Amino acid sequence: MVSVVQTQVDLYENETHNKSINFSDLVSEKYLTEKQEKEAQANHIVISNNVVKTEK
Repeated sequence: MVSVVQTQVDLYENETHNKSINFSDLVSEKYLTEKQEKEAQANHIVISNNVVKTEK
């Protein structure tokens, strides 16, 4: 799941030049579904400085 979210963060950043991406951006712009967002959050996946990682 980390790699899926990172890929979408990279795509979104390349297309929008946004340097502060969060899950709300990705869902509202259709880069992730709400189901994917919930799965990522359930797995403690976070986006920090456009880098996706797990946080426990």
